[in-house]
Amino acid sequence: MAVGDLTTLENAKAWLGLTGLVVSAISNASPAVVTLTGVPSTPLISGLPYTVAGATGMTGVDGEWIVTVLTPTTFSIPFD
Repeated sequence: MAVGDLTTLENAKAWLGLTGLVVSAISNASPAVVTLTGVPSTPLISGLPYTVAGATGMTGVDGEWIVTVLTPTTFSIPFD
């Protein structure tokens, strides 16, 4: 990506640090609580959509979700 090239959504997400967050755990509850391995460089915001991709074990959580931020490293998604 060229410096300042924010013409695509993917480039803007990468620039904001909203891609490549590593998930360490997802609870088997309703709603599911997702735990990240570290604090994102840009805080997540409740009410916005985020995409989960590449989940193993609970592959049903792959997709776009409106999140509710619980702590800097946890958020819930409406998954049952």
